[in-house]
Amino acid sequence: MNSGIIATRYATALWKLVLKEDTAGKVYSQASTILKAFSGVPEFNAAISSPRSTTIDGKIRLLESCVAPDRLEPGIERLARLMDRNGRICHFRIVLIDFLNIYRDANGIKMVQITTATEDDSLLEAVGEIDREPGTREVVVTHKVDPSIIGGFIYESWGKRLDCSIKGSLEKVREQLIEKNKRLV
Repeated sequence: MNSGIIATRYATALWKLVLKEDTAGKVYSQASTILKAFSGVPEFNAAISSPRSTTIDGKIRLLESCVAPDRLEPGIERLARLMDRNGRICHFRIVLIDFLNIYRDANGIKMVQITTATEDDSLLEAVGEIDREPGTREVVVTHKVDPSIIGGFIYESWGKRLDCSIKGSLEKVREQLIEKNKRLV
């Protein structure tokens, strides 16, 4: 079965559970924190996702360490135990990502990432104000600095990418020149 379908089913089940228990905000916050550990520590990903690396109790302790000093929300613990029992723990990270997306859709939260060559807070503030669509209650802007883009910015949101960087513009000019030269030969 497709891992996307599996992840969506588990994420939807978690969403329904946390709505019933009125813990959606807490689970969202903890899921975000746990995903940062997945991104930042490759060994964490291996320890949680591998069915053989450690027992489920060991995995729960790892998850608890991510959200310390708070206690791990019961919904996340139940999800991990269920997925481990069903042999689907390898999809845990994707399930959390899908859950965050479900939560954001339901709560009108739009995620935007801006990449610039240098620190530029004025652009971030402007994007946060301009990028409100009907139904959007909150725009969360994250900033990434990448000197290789030389100047300008790259805007990413909802799977859309707008490249207004100097590097991107130079690449387009390069591609156009290559295409013109192909026609001449």
